[in-house]
Amino acid sequence: MEQRLYDLHLRAGQLSGREKTCGKKTPYASEALAQQASEAHNRWEERKHDVEPYPCAFCHQWHIGGIMPLSLLEAMVASLANPTEQQD
Repeated sequence: MEQRLYDLHLRAGQLSGREKTCGKKTPYASEALAQQASEAHNRWEERKHDVEPYPCAFCHQWHIGGIMPLSLLEAMVASLANPTEQQD
């Protein structure tokens, strides 16, 4: 995984929180093991969506989750880091 994508995944995870990012998800010791798990999942005909590996800011291992393109991660990090104030 490219460094920029890696860093964005970590930041998005920190902003999203431990429960959503790490929670009860299976930890994988390496990106390669998480990649193998994601490929196996993506071959499963009953899956809801494809997944990809991502680094975890909390357990410092890897998990698998829904595919997030770079542009989506950037937008997510920007919106979570700078939430707009709601006006009444």
